[in-house]
Amino acid sequence: MVDAPATLLEWRRAPAVKLLEEKSGLAVEQRAASAGPPTFVVSGLSGGTMSKLRQHASGGRLAILAAASSAAERRLAEALAAPLLRFGFAQLSGVAGLGEDAALWGKCEVSAPCRPPEVWDGRRRVYDTEQSNAYERAMNARPQAWEVRLSDEGQATNCVEVAPRVEVAAHQAAERLLRGRNLDAGATAALQVDWHVGTRLDASCARDFPIRSSKGDPLAAQPPTAFWAEDLSLYPRQLAVLRWLQAIEAGEVAFDERDYADAQLPAVGWHLEAKAGIEGPLRGGVLADALGAGKTVTVIALVAADAEAARRLPLSDSRTSRATLIVVTPLIIRQWEAEIARFSGGKLRTLRIESAAHLQQLTSRQLREADVVLIVSDLLGCASSGKACAFEKAAVVKAHGRMWRVPLTISSA
Repeated sequence: MVDAPATLLEWRRAPAVKLLEEKSGLAVEQRAASAGPPTFVVSGLSGGTMSKLRQHASGGRLAILAAASSAAERRLAEALAAPLLRFGFAQLSGVAGLGEDAALWGKCEVSAPCRPPEVWDGRRRVYDTEQSNAYERAMNARPQAWEVRLSDEGQATNCVEVAPRVEVAAHQAAERLLRGRNLDAGATAALQVDWHVGTRLDASCARDFPIRSSKGDPLAAQPPTAFWAEDLSLYPRQLAVLRWLQAIEAGEVAFDERDYADAQLPAVGWHLEAKAGIEGPLRGGVLADALGAGKTVTVIALVAADAEAARRLPLSDSRTSRATLIVVTPLIIRQWEAEIARFSGGKLRTLRIESAAHLQQLTSRQLREADVVLIVSDLLGCASSGKACAFEKAAVVKAHGRMWRVPLTISSA
C-alpha cells in the first residue's frame, strides 16, 4: 500500500459570487398610491449592495427579480428578495383607471401589440415575414408588468422600489378579450379592467366558475298548435330549457365575458393579475343535455314558438330570411327532417339540402320563405369529423348563409 500525501482543498470565494451580507436594518414599507396598487419600498440596503445594484441597473430599472442570468445577479436578487419574502401584506385589488390622453384598454401598441391580420390563400394561411418580425420585436420590447427601480429620492436613501404596473397587464388582458371581435367604440369604452395583487398562497386567487342549478327555473308555454302537433307536448324539463333558449334570443340573459393577463415576480412569489370584462347579453349558447333528454325536440319547439313572428317578417330586403338554418352531418339529415315533420305535424315548411345540386335547384325566395333549412355540414366546408375539407361550392353556400336570420344550430347526434 502506497501512502499518498493528503491534500487539503481550500475553497475561495470568487469576487463574482461574493455573498452580500446585510445588517438587520432592512425594512419594507408599503406606500399607498393616489390611484392603483401601492409601491413596496425596500430600505436599509448596504452601500455595497446599492453600488452593485446601480451597476446592473438600466435607466434606474432592475430586471434581476424577474430574470437573473449570472451568479452575481442571482446573489443580488437574493439580497433584495429576502426582506420582501419576509414582508406580509393583505391581498390588494381594485379597478384600473385610464389616465388622461391614454389609449383605450387593449389599444396600446407598446404594452399590447396587435397581431398581424390573418391572410388566407384558399385553405393555406399566408404569413407576411416583415409583419411577423415586427410583431415579434414589439412583443419582446413590451414593458415589464413588475417594475423594480432604484429610488429617485437620492442615492443616500439606499432604497429600491418594487411597483406593479397595472396598466401594462390591463392592456394585455383587454387586447386578448377584444381580439377579432370588431366591437364598436361604445362597447370598447364600456370595458372594465380589475386588478389583483397577491401571492401564490392566496386562496382567493382561484377563479370561481359556479354552475347554477336549473331547479326552480320558469317554464315556457307549450309550442303553439298552429305549428305543433296537437297530440304531442313537451316535458317540464324540456319546457325549462325552451324558456332558457327563448330568454337568450330575447337578450334577457346577462353574460360577463372575461380574459386575464398574469405577471409573476418569480424571486418573491408575488403576482399581478388583470381581468378585462365586458358585460352584455349572452349571444348564443350550447344545448348539452344528456343523451335522450330531448335536445332535438326542444330545438324544434324553439323554431315552432317563433314561426308565427318569423312569417310576419317582410321580405322586401333580399338579405332577410324567415328560415332557421340547421347544420347536421349527412347521416342524420333525414332523421332531422322526419322529427320536424312528426313534432310539427307537417306545419313547418322544411327544405333539405344534401348536395350542391339540391342547393342549385332552389330559388332565393324558397330559401327565404322556408321555416327550416336543413343542410349537410360538408356543404359548408366542414367534414363529419369536424375538420375543414375542400369543397368548391362552399363559398357559394356561405354567401347564401349571410341572409339567414336565426342563429346557427349544429348537431352531430
